[in-house]
Amino acid sequence: MGSVATAIENGIKTVLDGSGALKLIDSSRNQVARIVDGVMTVSKHGIKAVDGSVIFRTADDVNLSNPNWVNNPPYSSNVPVTEFVTSQAESVFIRVYNSSSPNGQWMMHINDFNKLNLDSHNIRDILALPELPTKYAKVTVPAGTNLRTGGVRHQNWGDGFLNGGGTQFQILDDYNLQGFIFEELGNLN
Repeated sequence: MGSVATAIENGIKTVLDGSGALKLIDSSRNQVARIVDGVMTVSKHGIKAVDGSVIFRTADDVNLSNPNWVNNPPYSSNVPVTEFVTSQAESVFIRVYNSSSPNGQWMMHINDFNKLNLDSHNIRDILALPELPTKYAKVTVPAGTNLRTGGVRHQNWGDGFLNGGGTQFQILDDYNLQGFIFEELGNLN
């Protein structure tokens, strides 16, 4: 549980709820992880992580780690970034895109997507995307996948301010490998 100590050092608060679960809460009062009976789940979505695989990092640290992100860092600095390895047999996410291929490393949790009613303008704003997405696909992520999750930073791609504020997931492994399934589902409104 060294990752919990690191999280606390980085400003994460711990709260023991009435059921005996230990919740890890960020400065915006969002749950970033939960521990029940020694099993850690990551994000508000409760994705089970491989024991000992969870690492909490500051968004600034992650944003500075990629030189391509200097002008448009993807992670919001007021939300911690969590890296982990999935332990569930299949985790399902949604990827929005506007190209001919749905394959890519950025996606959102299916529960967050369902709340947006296929509205491409709202999706673009909450994910601060450089272009308006036109399509969406279901992404099935196999167990043992390295993922990163955190808050979406606001952006200005030259055609207006985008709020961000959503939760994004990033595949850190090669998503072209066998086991990842990108299933085109349809068009956005």
